[in-house]
Amino acid sequence: MGRNIVKVLEKKFADMKAGDRMYISSPEEIKSFIINIPRGTSKSLKEMRLDIANTKGADNTCPVTTGIFLRMVIEDNIENFPYWRIIDQNHSLVTKLNLNKEFIINQRSLESIESD
Repeated sequence: MGRNIVKVLEKKFADMKAGDRMYISSPEEIKSFIINIPRGTSKSLKEMRLDIANTKGADNTCPVTTGIFLRMVIEDNIENFPYWRIIDQNHSLVTKLNLNKEFIINQRSLESIESD
């Protein structure tokens, strides 16, 4: 939303190496990305981070802020939001947010999405 923050890493961070260009996303961008995952398909968090970074001329998206923003987006949009296209029933957010595992399994099954 108008704030393209790209930082060149001085040292290794998470799954990125020194010199990589790391993009800092936003909750709105994470929400938009997930909403635009086509029905019947899923993306991993890593794929989402790489896809978003690619649109911003970066090598990757920050895993820490992505996790925080993903949690915020799911909490704020739990109804009618296809979060099961980005996390499966075994993701750590399921427990943290007290999400219904059976609901996620059912939604993924309805869309023919295999669990990781």
